[in-house]
Amino acid sequence: MDLVVSSELQMFQAIVRWFEVDENTRKQYLPELMKFINFYRMNDEEILNCVSIFESVGIDSNLRQGKKPRAYLPQFCQFDCKINRHYDKSLISIYELGKDKIYIRRLSRSNLWTKYGQFTRDETMSTSLIEADHIVDVIYDSGRKGIRVDLIGKKFKYLKMFGGDNSYYGQAYKYFAHDYTSSKIRKSYMNRKNDRNVSKPYSLEAISLDDCLAGIYHGNADSVVVNVGHISDSCGVDKSHDQYFYCTSLDYRKLSSYEIKGPVQTRYCFFRYKSDTVKVVYFLTSHEFFKQMLQDDSTYVLDYSFLKDFIGSDSLDHIELISHNNSILICNKESKMIYSFNGDIDIDYNDSDYWQFMSKIESPEKMITIASICLPIDFE
Repeated sequence: MDLVVSSELQMFQAIVRWFEVDENTRKQYLPELMKFINFYRMNDEEILNCVSIFESVGIDSNLRQGKKPRAYLPQFCQFDCKINRHYDKSLISIYELGKDKIYIRRLSRSNLWTKYGQFTRDETMSTSLIEADHIVDVIYDSGRKGIRVDLIGKKFKYLKMFGGDNSYYGQAYKYFAHDYTSSKIRKSYMNRKNDRNVSKPYSLEAISLDDCLAGIYHGNADSVVVNVGHISDSCGVDKSHDQYFYCTSLDYRKLSSYEIKGPVQTRYCFFRYKSDTVKVVYFLTSHEFFKQMLQDDSTYVLDYSFLKDFIGSDSLDHIELISHNNSILICNKESKMIYSFNGDIDIDYNDSDYWQFMSKIESPEKMITIASICLPIDFE
């Protein structure tokens, strides 16, 4: 009940994914689980999305012309759920004070970076994926690195993201994504006509844990790959025929022994429009900036002129590209400057395509990252 989520629809979709694993057995629990969803916090488009999902699993939504979308919901979805949820994430910045100390600031509502705390490194901290409300994981570097923070004990440790079942993504696959991801991977194998058309991934540029494990590879179009998961058409090609591939489902078993090799050559972030039904991935390389609409694989090249000067080099090591509360943010960790993209991204796919200054952080310490995270409500 006490959660920070991007929208109430996110809670509904999580229950639906759980239900779809075993519909016959779990259908009886849906009416009780729906009491935990505050449908009054959903807009008309989100309500119609829920209605469509109910009908797809054989639950009558009483869909008739002339009624408002909320009236289409099944009777057991008419509760006014009393919850203590937040719908905005917190934007934080993390700095290195030394080998064993970090410092965290938080962007306040007054647009000031306020002191949140100093944390001491403790390698004895648990690495269990689910630990306690006051344990927060900050994932950065396009999902390839992470820091675990104990908000009460003022401790931290760097997370081991890859490398076996006890790594961060190993546990995520084991506890959350296993059944659902395996199903998607098997389906993608059945739909694939020719494995020899798939590129060989030689650099994992980014990884994301959403409803499954997704990622972006840097690969060569002339080579062959072992079964990794469904790989879509190239999002971008350079003169050497190297390509970036968005993989909708990663088989973690093929990544369990993966090791980071060299700096990343692209930054990316996922973005969902306010309706939560349209998912987009934004790509930034050292030469271009573009986005891909995941529902139809259409790609749009965006203006790179501002970014060229903002990045200032061919390396992206000092750049973070993240989504935060319906905005796309870019941060130069050397200059500590943050810009937001556009500010209002229209659902008709037409971006105003400009960057707007958001903040400059005055701090002499080395910046590790900025991140958009869900701070526990008691620690807001």
